[in-house]
Amino acid sequence: MRFFQPKIKCFGALLLFSAFSFAQEYNYQATGGVRVFKSSQQNLPFWMQANTNGAVGAGTNFLVDGGLSGQLMLNNGWQLSGKASLFYRDEVPDELQRDELYAQLDTPWLSVVIGSRRNEDRFDGLGLVQDNFLLSGNARALPGLLVEAPSPQRIFKGVALDWGIGHYSLNDERFVEDVLLHFKRLAAVITLSPRTTLKAGIQHYAQWGGNSPERGKQPSGFSDFIDIFFASQGSDSASDTDRANALGNHLGIYELEVNHRTTYGNLRFYHSHPFEDGSGTRLKNFPDGIWGFYYDPNTEDYTSLFKGLVVEYFQTTDQSGATGDAGRDNYFRSGVYRSGWTYDGNILGLPFITMDETGLEIGNNRVRGIHLGLSAGRGSWLIYTKATAYENFGSFRLDNRIDPPQQILNTFVGFEYDFKKYGSVNLQAAADWGDGFRDTYGVSLGYRISIQ
Repeated sequence: MRFFQPKIKCFGALLLFSAFSFAQEYNYQATGGVRVFKSSQQNLPFWMQANTNGAVGAGTNFLVDGGLSGQLMLNNGWQLSGKASLFYRDEVPDELQRDELYAQLDTPWLSVVIGSRRNEDRFDGLGLVQDNFLLSGNARALPGLLVEAPSPQRIFKGVALDWGIGHYSLNDERFVEDVLLHFKRLAAVITLSPRTTLKAGIQHYAQWGGNSPERGKQPSGFSDFIDIFFASQGSDSASDTDRANALGNHLGIYELEVNHRTTYGNLRFYHSHPFEDGSGTRLKNFPDGIWGFYYDPNTEDYTSLFKGLVVEYFQTTDQSGATGDAGRDNYFRSGVYRSGWTYDGNILGLPFITMDETGLEIGNNRVRGIHLGLSAGRGSWLIYTKATAYENFGSFRLDNRIDPPQQILNTFVGFEYDFKKYGSVNLQAAADWGDGFRDTYGVSLGYRISIQ
């Protein structure tokens, strides 16, 4: 949808000009860090490279990163913020890349983000994913435009709505070039009691447009965007395949979450359920997804050694069944968009779904396991650990089934000490054990400093 691109850039420039014209006060922060890695094998252990926002590759030996962020408070109470950061590491196709690069305007009723901003990590690095089943923090932030509610907006007593809509560009090297990504979300937040809320919602993503070496230029006009928005069949300008099915490659999740606040902390019970076609939207792939519990202690009123706990069960083995027209959902794969649900060759969603040996298509996408994350600290010390035990079944493809499934255990522990104005040091150790590969052990040492 190329008519969006110049308008996005002009809108971003207008935001920055307006902000500096009406700025009241500002603050900034500069950060930088360096980290070295050592592994017993060619690849690093899983949890040293997964969910690092694309900063660490499988064979990375060192990482250097830095950035500058700032906030401007405007006279009308609005806030403009932004960040520019990059990283340099070895053993990846593009060793020097931008990390985040965005401008953000926040008002009491609207938030606008232009550029590439990471999603917020809702589980403090302890979970399987940072945000949801489809956005794990395993790849770099996508460039685009996001308009959303800054927080759930009250519509009447006891009920608030959370919403967002975005337009992104998959500008990496992929099978289909210049792919567009549409995003929207809608959720209701219901107050069940003064201490308990229920959140129920849906998120929808769609890859569309681009230029395929096999099928040529894909539909990307405004009428095609309408088809994408409503996940409807393609128009006459679309290919025969598009007219027979929904135009583009559609993915989504149902979200269900209960939050209960206690004197000593917050309890969160959640389920992130994926779907990629009509059978998934009808829950025929139940109980696939992530089922989790997160405990966030009240550290403001109480001094607690314990900082956080995540317990999660995940599975992608059902996929609406192994047979029939509605079966074999084949998560993260696509016939037209063969690079699938990836960016820079990294999986965007649950990181236990992997690429095949060519690195061009999704390989193993049927897994099942349990995950534990725990953090504790006192004063300047912080300790955090993760362990994941799971089974890998390969996929439903006859040439890629793993029977019996691989049994795998991924472990990780980190130690951090904060010297305050002199920066912080971080030591990590990780190990992987499992069927079909050699045991892998790794260590990492890093230093980070910030100036504000």
